[in-house]
Amino acid sequence: SVAVCQQAVMAACSPGDEVMYAWRSFEAYPILTTLAGARSVPVPLLPDTRHDLMAMADAVTDRTRVIFVCTPNNPTGPAVTEAELTEFLGRVPEDVLVVVDEAYFEFGLADPDGPVLDAVTLSRGRSNVLVVRTFSKAYGLAGMRVGYGVASPVVAAALRKCALPFGVSLLSQAAALAS
Repeated sequence: SVAVCQQAVMAACSPGDEVMYAWRSFEAYPILTTLAGARSVPVPLLPDTRHDLMAMADAVTDRTRVIFVCTPNNPTGPAVTEAELTEFLGRVPEDVLVVVDEAYFEFGLADPDGPVLDAVTLSRGRSNVLVVRTFSKAYGLAGMRVGYGVASPVVAAALRKCALPFGVSLLSQAAALAS
């Protein structure tokens, strides 16, 4: 899924644009941002190590192009709830791509107020949401490097333009399909 995250940043950003993410979170976000020539906007986690989505929404500028929301967060663990993400998406401009990184989706803990967030379901009808997942964790295919994204047709087309050809081997594809 890190390749899909890279495609998102490459597709959405020009040098000087902003990529926002909670910090600490997945170590690849600042690297991908730098590779695109964009500027990192790390937003500190709350004291309980959860995403501060309201601070993130407040930090959006006219240069913000991508926002990463990692849930459950890597490396701290807390997940974003459906209510939190819904409120956050309502505050983010529609021209900002929100990448919901669910690499650890299968390990999410139930929200005491409801089920585990399923961003794929929540993203339906939202053209600025990309959900990324991977087969590396729960399916034991770490060495095969297979991930995927779920997005609107417009976002998916932009991602395809930035995709490295032949990035997934035939064996990896077969293992992912079997999983």
